[in-house]
Amino acid sequence: MLNNSAAPLSLLKIITIDYTAAFAFLFIPILWGFYAVFWIARLMAPNELAAALVFLGLTLPALLILIWRVRLFRRVFAEKIEAPAQIRSVVLSKDRCIVEYTYAHQGIETRSRNHLQRGKQPPWLQAGVQAVVMVDSHKPSRAFLRDLYLG
Repeated sequence: MLNNSAAPLSLLKIITIDYTAAFAFLFIPILWGFYAVFWIARLMAPNELAAALVFLGLTLPALLILIWRVRLFRRVFAEKIEAPAQIRSVVLSKDRCIVEYTYAHQGIETRSRNHLQRGKQPPWLQAGVQAVVMVDSHKPSRAFLRDLYLG
């Protein structure tokens, strides 16, 4: 199930699986869609510059979060620090799937979780299943399920 290519994870792969990246990515066009509707309906005519600055101010954090997540995923997967993991639970909520797992890295047992887009969890992703995680060398308590992104 592992893809051993040296190419970095694609933006599309990260956005379609990771909940935080997807939220940040979708927030930007939705926000500017509202801006366009307000502009067309002339709901902000007296303060167009101020409104544009507010919308720009709201866009910047979402863009920074998206850039951070993409760079984080690419760095962690490029480092190739793998650890075996045991999936403890898979919880489906209204808008996301929360996968909790434990893994041992450098002799330390760690419990972590990933928030995925709902519907992006493969059939093998169930409690009790053995998996492999990619561990963040800068923060070993953070890891990502390898086969979700490379499989």
